[in-house]
Amino acid sequence: MPQLNQRLAGESNWAETVRKLVTSIEVSNDGLDVTVDAKSLEIAEQSEALRLRVPLPTRKPFREMKLRLDAQSELTSDSDRGLPRLLQEAHQVKQLVLAAPDESLNAIAKREGRCRKQMPKLLRLSWLSPRVVEAVIDDRLADRFDRRHLLEMSVPPSWTDQHKLFGIA
Repeated sequence: MPQLNQRLAGESNWAETVRKLVTSIEVSNDGLDVTVDAKSLEIAEQSEALRLRVPLPTRKPFREMKLRLDAQSELTSDSDRGLPRLLQEAHQVKQLVLAAPDESLNAIAKREGRCRKQMPKLLRLSWLSPRVVEAVIDDRLADRFDRRHLLEMSVPPSWTDQHKLFGIA
């Protein structure tokens, strides 16, 4: 192994040495399988290839972003299908909170792999008036109420005040 360390220590040829060591890398849904040439490792007992398994993390990294490509070339302005999904997500958060009344929102968010800053915003949306929810589902809200705006706005607890805010008679 000392010779291998010396070979890898040289900045100019480390990439070439690694190419000689690693004979194959296979990618699967649950990890990486790396095959290493035992002769290049200078292990006297081994004459065949060594297979190493590198598992993927069981949990998504925090603040992971996803790229979503829709079949539509442009967004439809007459309907924001994200709003009903947002309300569904808000009600899921409410159920999580009600199921664990002794836990903080931060603890629930950590346990569920959610953003701790978005949990209280979603929880507030879970208490929208049924008439406001119907307006969202029927797409009767003004164009100014999109997903981002609903999450950031201060929604009053009174259903009457909510009806005034959203322009529902």
